[in-house]
This record gives sequence, C-alpha cells and structure tokens, in this order.
Amino acid sequence: MILVWHRADLRTHDHPALHAAAARGNVLPCFVLDPNLLNMPYSGQPRIAFLYSNLHALNASYQAIGSSLAVRAGQPEDALLELARLSGATAVYALRSYEPIGRARDERVRVALQSSGIEFKLLDGDCILEPGSLKTLSGGSYRVFTPFWRNWAAQTHPDPLPAPRTLEPHGITSLEIPAPVAAVPLPEAGEGAALERLSSFIRTVGLHYDAWRNLPAIMGTSHLSMYLHLGILSPRVAAARAGAAGMTAWVRELCWRDYYRHILWDEPQIAASAYKPAWNDFPWRDAPDDLTAWTTGNTGYPIVDAGMRQMLTTGWMHNRVRMIVASFMTKHLMLDYRTGEAVFNEHLLDGDMAANNGGWQWVTGCGVDAAPYFRVFNPVTQGEKFDADAKYIKLYVPELEGLSVREAHQPWTALRPPKNYADPIVPLGVGRDRFLETAKRHLKGAEPLEPRLLE
Repeated sequence: MILVWHRADLRTHDHPALHAAAARGNVLPCFVLDPNLLNMPYSGQPRIAFLYSNLHALNASYQAIGSSLAVRAGQPEDALLELARLSGATAVYALRSYEPIGRARDERVRVALQSSGIEFKLLDGDCILEPGSLKTLSGGSYRVFTPFWRNWAAQTHPDPLPAPRTLEPHGITSLEIPAPVAAVPLPEAGEGAALERLSSFIRTVGLHYDAWRNLPAIMGTSHLSMYLHLGILSPRVAAARAGAAGMTAWVRELCWRDYYRHILWDEPQIAASAYKPAWNDFPWRDAPDDLTAWTTGNTGYPIVDAGMRQMLTTGWMHNRVRMIVASFMTKHLMLDYRTGEAVFNEHLLDGDMAANNGGWQWVTGCGVDAAPYFRVFNPVTQGEKFDADAKYIKLYVPELEGLSVREAHQPWTALRPPKNYADPIVPLGVGRDRFLETAKRHLKGAEPLEPRLLE
C-alpha cells in the first residue's frame, strides 16, 4: 500500500505520483486539510471554496475507478503517519512543491516519515520542464525569459501519463469534505470540466489567441488559470494539446508559468522581498484611503475600476487588465507592490504564488527580467486601445452606461459627468511624475536611468 498525497494536484490524469504508486502496488489517495495553508493570508476565501469543490470532484473521480479520497485534518506529518498506520502503507508519494512554505512542510514530513521507516518520494509533475532541467551555456539558471523560452521550446517534453483505469478499494474512512461557500460564482469543478474547457478553448479561440488575448470584452483567453493553479488540469496535457493545434502563443504563456516556478525554486526569498535588492527599502506611500479606492474599484479611472470590480465579483481578472491595474497602483499611486499582490491573492481563484509574485514584480520593475521601472501604463490610452468600444468598462462600471465611448474612457470630460462615479483619485501626470522622480533618486546607480517610457 502506498499513500498518494494530493496537494495542488487535484487530478488523476497525468499524475506521476499516482502513476508510479499504481504501478508498484495498492493506492490510498489522500488529502490533508492543513491549517497552516488554509489560514495563510494568501489563501483567499474564493480559492478555498474552489479547493473544496474540487476535492469533491476528485473524490468522484476516484470513486469512478473503484477507490475514494481519504481526507484528514491537521498537521500533514501527523495525518500521514495515522493513515500509514491504519493502512499498512510503506511509502508516501506526492508531487513536488515549489513554494517556500510547501518546501518547508515537505521537509518536516520527510523527517517524520523516515523516522518511522516510511519512504517519502517527491516526483515532478506541476511543471512541464522541472527546475534545474534547463541551463544556460555557462551552466547557470536563466534570469531572462526569451532565451529560457527558446531552450524550453526546443526540448522534448514528457508525454502525459494516463489515469489509472481501476484501483482497489482501501477501506479507510474519511472526514467529510467541507461544502464550498463562496461570494463569487465558482467555475465547474473537476478534471473533466477542465479538460472540456481546454478543448473548447482550442476549438473556439485557437489560432486567434495572439490577436484576441489582450481584449478583455471577449472570450479570447483560456480561463484555465484556476484549473492549472490547483493542478486540476495537467500543464503537460495543456501544452501538448495546444501545441498540436499550432497555438504557439498560448504555449508560450505556459512557458512563463514554468519560468516563474523555476525562479521561485532558485530564489525562494522573492516570495517576501524584491529580486532586485535596491527596491526593498523603496519609499512607498502610506495612503490607506488610496489603497481602499483602488481595491474597491473607485479610483475614477474606468479600466482600473472595471478590472478590480471584475475580480471582486467573479474571482478572476483579464491578464491585460491585471497589468494595467498593477501599474496604476505601483506607479500612479506609488503603493507597495506587495500590498497589491496580497489583494490579488485574497480575491483571485487563480492566486498562484509564483505567477502572482512574478507578475507584480515584473510590472513594478523589481523582478527577474522585469519591465523597466520607467514603463508606466497610461490607463486611459490602455483602455481606449484594448477596450475600444468600452463594452468591458460599461459591463463592470455601470455608472458609465449613458456616456459615449470617448466619455466612458474619460468620464471627467463629459458634459454631464455621472454623479455617482468617483472623480480621478490623482491626475495622471502628477502620479506618474511623482513615481518617476522618486524612483530616479532612490535607484540612482542601481538601475539604468532611461527616458520615460509611457504606454
């Protein structure tokens, strides 16, 4: 008997730990409701609800092949030792974790299990190519994405593994899986739903992805990020199917996912601090009222407010809009990127540490291969470019419904501005110049001081 310990890998398809355990003997699939993770600041309520709904779905997947998911609560090392004692298991298999808290947890579990004579084996499976598998010509790790992508794309990717057709029942009782309770509508749970969503995305968007992905008013992106985050969908399956359909632009996005995991594996300190040390004492503003206005979608800038309201009401935000709202918060409002990262983690269904941290540091300019700090997104021109008919803005900011398209992007210019919509929180030029001048002074000698790059 081998325990297969599920974490952020709530699937049976292309699961190396499950596949290896089933090839060796009987399998007891399990999940531990770990209070250290469930109560973390970045474990937001929508994501916990989605976790619970997918635990129910994973249990159904196992029941369909003759087994079931054994759920326990408490410290993982204690729960796994109990399950091993009850079942007579001699080993615990799991997929590797890349986050610092997960790595520390796994080391505690390893010590506890091995002291009781139980094997603990971690297998690769959450990346398409694992950390350490790609090296520069000098033998180091990549710190620039483009050469990483070229090497990554040139490699032979592992073939996805099939799900087991049948498993023997294990007879171990389980705690009841909590019912999902969410303030946002949850996507359909389960690996079947994720695989169907992948097929639909390839079928309906396909080769249009590169042209459509920046348009928030249409279904031009995959909406698979929350399934990838919890491992409900295998990234290797996603890349293989999209690659076979010629969707290189989307496969490149999956490569970004690997890239940020490789970085986090090599540089775990970036989970709490900037990759570029000069940013760690940056003089961010302490402006709680501005933070509240940004968080609630009341800045007076329609594309920013639409994005934040989309996240608050759906648990998801379009990727182009994520960049716009993050740039506005860190540059125009000059608020600490870590605060914005925490807000995203609280509300997003796909609040993945590696990708979320990497994205925020990229926009700010303090991360690995980041955009230059002087790249400042203009939220008005960004909205006009990517939401040209203002459909996205008016969907999430209904106060602007009666305005023309031009006025919807700049409501303060309307002959009759809407009385129930916020005035701009800061003039764009004032906010931009405040940040750029502060950054030039603070980063002098640590960053190239280039002319303004505005978008």
